Amino acid sequence: MSDAQKPEDKTSRRLSAAFDQLGEGVIVTDSVGRIVFMNAAAVRIHGKKALGTGPGEYAGTFGLLTMDGEPYSGERLPLTRAVLHAESSEDCYWKIARPDGEILVALGKARPVFDADGQQVGAVLTMHDETARVAERQALNAALEMKELLLHEVHHRVKNNLQLVSSLLSLQGRKTEDRHARNALRDLSARIDVIADIHRALYEAGETDSIEVVAYIGRLCRRYVAPLAESCGARLQVDIDGACILPIEKATSLSLVLNELVLNSLQHAFAQTPEPQIAVSVSTGETSLRLSYSDNGAGPVDPFSQTGAQGLGRLLVRGLEKQLGATIRDTGTGEGFGLEIDIPLKGNRVVAE
Repeated sequence: MSDAQKPEDKTSRRLSAAFDQLGEGVIVTDSVGRIVFMNAAAVRIHGKKALGTGPGEYAGTFGLLTMDGEPYSGERLPLTRAVLHAESSEDCYWKIARPDGEILVALGKARPVFDADGQQVGAVLTMHDETARVAERQALNAALEMKELLLHEVHHRVKNNLQLVSSLLSLQGRKTEDRHARNALRDLSARIDVIADIHRALYEAGETDSIEVVAYIGRLCRRYVAPLAESCGARLQVDIDGACILPIEKATSLSLVLNELVLNSLQHAFAQTPEPQIAVSVSTGETSLRLSYSDNGAGPVDPFSQTGAQGLGRLLVRGLEKQLGATIRDTGTGEGFGLEIDIPLKGNRVVAE
């Protein structure tokens, strides 16, 4: 029987033909790292066939580059590590500068090959062309970055425009002689300031659709609520604990409700109170976010009864109750007003301290 007719040669040809049917590139080396086999896909990806190439020649022969476009150090190549150090590499990316000038991106893995006695007899590298997928991912990332940039700019512009509206309302309020109209303009300006500050916080934090609401409410109280309370002779106490991420629309609703509670206290609770005080507490537990509010004003009255059943404050509280699935409880003691709002955190991310 001639050498060409030996069973092992027929098996080898069958295996070679089978490997050539694969869409994934396959490169096999001998025990010292010389390439002894490249299937059709491997040749197509590299643009050349170079049997006999050794470990020190892989990078130069096949134009292998890092993902940054720098020449690949031979020692770091997945196939070299498999040959010289019996290391397995998974999901490695690299670039291939083909002879025709095209640069492809490859994704592959390399493993040492051992015989039945545990002796290393070679290594195998499998790979596939990831150029199109990487380009799509890069294009998507670029589009997302542009979207984020545009949204940040939108928040910045919205904040500026709302601040302008608030300033105009304040200016008009100072020129208005009617006390009720002046108070209404002041309250409207305060509500707009709350919404503007939400957009300011998003812009400054680099966020677009969610905010850490516990720290934000603390900041809101210091920046807007405390000066408002002081202007009416009231002292504000604020306690915050924990952290919680809420979507922007939910954080806005919660902030507006807090603002309405403060406005209600300042307008209706302290007429007969010598040392008016307001206390705000925000904390997170394992399953809920709690906002507690109280004042030492005229007593446990419905906080929004003065504005009527369809007043803005009442609508905001009921809207919050529906939107967040919140539980709202009257916690007044008889010597002031108290309200506790519990918001379940299912679906909202709690950040550990």
